[in-house]
Amino acid sequence: MMSGVRVALRQVWQWHEHPWLVARVATPAGKLIVWLAALGLMPQRVAITVAPLVALVLIWPQRRREILSLGSLWVAYRFVGLPWSMDKLGWIMTGLAAALALVYLVYQLARNFQSLPGAVRRHPLLTVHLAFWLAMSLAWAMPALLEGEDPLHLSSVLHQLQILLPFLLWRFAYVMLSGQRGSARLSRFSDHLCYCLPVFGGTGVPYGKGHDYLSRCTAADAQAVARAQLAGLKLLALAWVWKAVRAWFGAGIHGEMHGYGSGLMLGVGLHLPRLETLIAGEAHATMMTAWASLFLELIDYTLAIAILGHVIIGVLRLFGFNVFRNTYKPLLAESILEFWNRFYYYFKELLVEFFFFPTFTRYFRNNPELRMFAAVMAAAFLGNVYFHVVRDLDELINAGLAGAWTMLAPRVFYCLLLGLGVYFSMRRQQARRGTSLTAANTLLRVRRIAPVWLFFSLIHIWNIAPVHLDFEQRTRFFFSLFGLG
Repeated sequence: MMSGVRVALRQVWQWHEHPWLVARVATPAGKLIVWLAALGLMPQRVAITVAPLVALVLIWPQRRREILSLGSLWVAYRFVGLPWSMDKLGWIMTGLAAALALVYLVYQLARNFQSLPGAVRRHPLLTVHLAFWLAMSLAWAMPALLEGEDPLHLSSVLHQLQILLPFLLWRFAYVMLSGQRGSARLSRFSDHLCYCLPVFGGTGVPYGKGHDYLSRCTAADAQAVARAQLAGLKLLALAWVWKAVRAWFGAGIHGEMHGYGSGLMLGVGLHLPRLETLIAGEAHATMMTAWASLFLELIDYTLAIAILGHVIIGVLRLFGFNVFRNTYKPLLAESILEFWNRFYYYFKELLVEFFFFPTFTRYFRNNPELRMFAAVMAAAFLGNVYFHVVRDLDELINAGLAGAWTMLAPRVFYCLLLGLGVYFSMRRQQARRGTSLTAANTLLRVRRIAPVWLFFSLIHIWNIAPVHLDFEQRTRFFFSLFGLG
């Protein structure tokens, strides 16, 4: 009986795959209804940006990449043109042209990859990163070289490009990867512009990766588009639900009001201090309270990552790309490796694509154990640190050498622990190869899940914002959890 109930609940939960509903959504009226529902579930800022493109997609559904690339013009403007004013019109247009020219240049390099010098063909990703650091160095040096003579407002344009370039770096890496694979040769500029400057949203991490992955995930017919759109609508609904859950979670646990009716919890909640306030020494708590805040912070952080990813991937699916979701039940993972795969999928993919595989395929081929260890540490440790150096480059420079190390030290230690955890989890999973990792009963599953929560909750002490919490404060709090210090 329990099995029948479970099957029935699963069928209800997978409503977006029901043939009858898919057939209705594939009609023009069905598409319109889905899009109207989706716009209502999106954050207002996203809905306002996407709404004009929706009208075009409803008219020309086969032109979705070109339509998304029109939205890229708005993304480029947001980077270089806000706030807008008439006296800035000249450098806004210069900045827009420079941003689009950068994407076009990298697209042409990828498209004509076989014509590039041999050193570039052998090391395309290294070339992208060297070019990035050269461009950033020129952008820092140019204001001093101009010596106040700046009739074209180049210093303003360069400042905006300093913000734009770290955002584009990993997207350009995906463009060059498609060039190396040969798939960029027959592609169009709009095929790459739409994810380099994504109107569907994103961070320094390219959600949806690049041209090759998006091409594999493009819905091929009306039925496939309908299924992708229903799956996107489901993710947007889940994002709304998790926002409400997080608001009530914050109100009931920490006494914070964030809308969604969470004001009803005022004066009723537990009022536990946030983990960052405990680390900073701004609040005092018993050991039990500190441990509770530690685990609750992992839940809250996971919800925050899931909400962001659900909105971005939900919008991308609505445009007909059936891409994998960014966060998929990481709190139910039964190993550290599984949690890492599920928690922030596109960041993990970035590290694996650009650090793990290059290391694994080139080094220590005669020593399998060292080869795997080096590849995992290159991704989860070195690549992770490097990504955050690029992301926070402006803040690190402004902080000076000593301040930059204070900001980076916790991140370096966090990445070291993460890399070691992922490696040993991978080794353990290899040792279990051939046996099922999914526990048959609830108690056994809890026994496997609990150590994963413990590991990620503890290492998050050195990952949690704000960055001004230094290594000593975080480490002191860690020891206090065990009654030490």
